[in-house]
Amino acid sequence: MKGLMVGCALLLMSCGSGEISPEDLAQQELEIKAVVYGLHASLDHAYSTQTVDTDSLIEHYYAPDTYYVTPWGNTEPLDSTKWRIRTTKSRIKEYQYSIENLRVRTFNSGGYAFFILRQAYAIDGYMLDEYLPTTFILERREEGWRIIHIQRTTDYQTIQQYVEIQRRREEDR
Repeated sequence: MKGLMVGCALLLMSCGSGEISPEDLAQQELEIKAVVYGLHASLDHAYSTQTVDTDSLIEHYYAPDTYYVTPWGNTEPLDSTKWRIRTTKSRIKEYQYSIENLRVRTFNSGGYAFFILRQAYAIDGYMLDEYLPTTFILERREEGWRIIHIQRTTDYQTIQQYVEIQRRREEDR
């Protein structure tokens, strides 16, 4: 919750006081949607082909000082996120995703995207079907829109899957 409040404060500070036309706002919303879809399509390609440098991929979409609030309530810096993706991507098979209910709003140089990310994949042979309500706070920079804060939550069924996979891993030891 604290992370979301910080993200919202950053968003409001970046709004600027200048007026922007409805057409420009609509264009900015399309640009943010392209970031959301582009990031997830790139991750899909990384998991499918195993040939993508995921550190560079993450650096393309995220600001270097981004923090990620994970579904299990931890806050991690971008380097931890990059490490986690790098070390698990070879263990992920049959990756599929969908983005549902994408809502985007811009405020001149700041914006947010809220959506449901559904991911289904096998990790180490265990099937996982995740339901992840996700919020991105974005800032417009010279190089384009960059994610400056990400927060995910999850539902009870997804948490139960995490628990079951951990239980099965312990049994397999």
